[in-house]
Amino acid sequence: MDKLPKREDLMTTAEVADALRVSETTVKRWRARKYGPAPLQLGPQIYRYLRADVLAWVKTRKRRNPVE
Repeated sequence: MDKLPKREDLMTTAEVADALRVSETTVKRWRARKYGPAPLQLGPQIYRYLRADVLAWVKTRKRRNPVE
């Protein structure tokens, strides 16, 4: 049987916004446009994000001006 994610592995929209240094509105807009880290929908208005999914999504982003 699969285990549920630990509490510390689930992030709220506010926590994702803070971690990515964007507004909550931006994260909500991304979610509506199916962009950004994939959320888990736990209820009609309840979304959580797996910390590992957020990190994996960040790693897929390309830098515009890589530091040498």
